[in-house]
Amino acid sequence: MTMGLHNLQSNQVVEPVSILSELHGHTNMSDKLPVLLEFIKQRHRFINRIAVARYDETTDILKTYVHATDGKNPLPLYQAKLSESESLTEIMTQRKPRILNNMNPLRSVNSEHSKKVTEIGFKSSYTVPLFQADQFLGFVFFNSNILDAMQRNVVTDLTVVAHLINVLIINELTFIKTTKGVSHSIATLASYRDLETGQHLIRVSHFSRIIARGIAQEHGLSDEYVEQLFTFAPLHDIGKIAVEDAILCKPAKLTEKEYTKMQTHTIKGREIIISLQQNLDLLSPQSCEILENIVCHHHEAWDGSGYPDKLAGLAIPLEARIITVADVFDALTSRRVYKERWPFDKAVDYLLEKRGVQFDPECVDKFLENPEELKTIIENFDEKVDYE
Repeated sequence: MTMGLHNLQSNQVVEPVSILSELHGHTNMSDKLPVLLEFIKQRHRFINRIAVARYDETTDILKTYVHATDGKNPLPLYQAKLSESESLTEIMTQRKPRILNNMNPLRSVNSEHSKKVTEIGFKSSYTVPLFQADQFLGFVFFNSNILDAMQRNVVTDLTVVAHLINVLIINELTFIKTTKGVSHSIATLASYRDLETGQHLIRVSHFSRIIARGIAQEHGLSDEYVEQLFTFAPLHDIGKIAVEDAILCKPAKLTEKEYTKMQTHTIKGREIIISLQQNLDLLSPQSCEILENIVCHHHEAWDGSGYPDKLAGLAIPLEARIITVADVFDALTSRRVYKERWPFDKAVDYLLEKRGVQFDPECVDKFLENPEELKTIIENFDEKVDYE
């Protein structure tokens, strides 16, 4: 190890038991990771960042999951195709960590990840692939703002922490998988009753993520929030389970009395979520609040004319405002038992017409910034449904 690194070593007494015991007091990885970074910095204070990126094999997308960083986060809401990064693909396939003790920006221009972290001043990195048996989960990245930081004793310590993170990620993913399994099963059951397809639920999730990512910087949204929105979006109409078939499946316009009964699905949905949480205890209080807001308030309108509470403007929870745009657009561009599919441009015109009336103007603007991305989602998750 160089003299410079010796001088940077902390002289504090490390108390791993007291530091790591804090992990038990946190339910989310976003809360646990800063504790681990502080633990590392007690021994190697020149380690400035830990980040976990998760891999979605269905889309080949690698995206930031959680991070703990000294100062500014260099990669907020980062995502990229794993197949487009030769070095990361090699780490995954060989299942071996990578050490970079001189992150030269000129050498890293083809990697968005490396380019961003070097621009903010990181000079060394240690990358560890994460696995659950043979299933690739993603990577954990350790970064330092000094050269030659990743010496043998440092890497030994970081490897231990990486294994701990791997265990924590597996536990959290198991928790999320259980939550999504229960949630999606119920959502699918609801969709069978009102003739909305599973593809509709998938499209609404992807549309919602586009909006959330678009407004994330202005609203300070975390990667974790965006992924929660993506996970919970299919549950927006879960309360339709409680609506009678004569109303839910009616192939004609509802009467005023029937429409009033249909509106109760928002309140019923919130009751279902509360009951699930009380019986299964799957979600943190913050996550449960987000889900309840989506289920109960996705039919509120920007001008206050919606239901169930006639909330207006910013009084409507942000997650509900996002889902409203995504859900209505997909309903318009999908075929239903009571209507034909609208052309893409006609649905876009409707959003613009109702911008600032039914919909949050910011959500509409961000949603429509890249129409080709929307068309790709519609094409990739289309369905051929015979309603005859």
